[in-house]
Amino acid sequence: MHKYTRVLLEFSYEELLDVTEEQLEKKGVTLGARGKIFKNISLIKERPQRIQKLSDMLEVCEYSHIPFNDALVL
Repeated sequence: MHKYTRVLLEFSYEELLDVTEEQLEKKGVTLGARGKIFKNISLIKERPQRIQKLSDMLEVCEYSHIPFNDALVL
């Protein structure tokens, strides 16, 4: 993946989140690398929801005096 660093740096953060398969293919990114890139972009897009969920869990733990690690298995 490191060999595509220069290609990815050509995009702004916002552009990278909306990059298309065709754009990456045009820049010579292989199919396998494109799959990895899109997998990681989807994780980045999910991040706000994951952070909110953890924040909600912490709030519940605070009010119910449950250790956070115990709440993770609930």
